[in-house]
Amino acid sequence: MAKLRTVTYVDDVTGEETPTAWLCVLEVDGAVVELPLGDASRDRLLAALEPFLHAQGPVHCPCST
Repeated sequence: MAKLRTVTYVDDVTGEETPTAWLCVLEVDGAVVELPLGDASRDRLLAALEPFLHAQGPVHCPCST
């Protein structure tokens, strides 16, 4: 007997299904948040964080390509 497993990615911001998901991990004031995000939400997050990420030079962002 075969089993069929379906994986559905859901964007934490929009609540919508997405064909791909990026796990973006943020830590602020000791609180760690893991956000599975679709492409559009990930792009919005990176755009919002860009001034902070580049303020002191190159920074490793685990959700960047």
